[in-house]
Amino acid sequence: PPPRPSPVEPVAALPAPQPTGPEPAPESPAVADAAALDRWSPDAFAGRLAPDARSQLASVPSGSDDYTRAQTLLFLDAKARSDNSGRDRAMDALMAVPENRYNPALLVELAEINVQKRQWPAALEAARKAEQQWARLPSELVWSRKTMMYELQALAHTGQFYDSEGDDLTALDAAIRDWERYQRHVATRSRQELEARAEKNLARLREIRTRLDGGRP
Repeated sequence: PPPRPSPVEPVAALPAPQPTGPEPAPESPAVADAAALDRWSPDAFAGRLAPDARSQLASVPSGSDDYTRAQTLLFLDAKARSDNSGRDRAMDALMAVPENRYNPALLVELAEINVQKRQWPAALEAARKAEQQWARLPSELVWSRKTMMYELQALAHTGQFYDSEGDDLTALDAAIRDWERYQRHVATRSRQELEARAEKNLARLREIRTRLDGGRP
């Protein structure tokens, strides 16, 4: 007769699952406080913010009183490191706050970004808004920020003219007026290198204007 099969071993029962408590909540990232912002300001200006500092600054909620300052430090740090994506991200966050849209210091920075991107109308709009609000600047920043306002408008009008391949004479005339205003402004501080910069641009633009006028001065 065939051999009898060996008995099947019973399958061991799995242990009953033990009750577990609720999953622990993920640890929230640290959020910068006012003291940390004071401490990190020099590093932000120098582009030396540590990754942990940047993370804490980015975690400051939009409803916080420190939100604008935190985003400004992120902006300055990214700008100093030539991190254009980080710079633009911080500027977008700053401009999303309604009162910041009338902050002349921030508007000047926005105008500069738009000049670098060759977005001339946007640059002009931001620079003009900054000029309208210049009285809100701290006294120690008025001269330097006005210098930027005038220069950025001059650069934007100059860029508009060149991009038009010589057709936009309105932009050319505006650029000449802007550089003349810039030159008068920087002359109040005897900044010869800035005056020379204005004169160099004016000489080139005036020469173009003379040629377009058929050589008439």
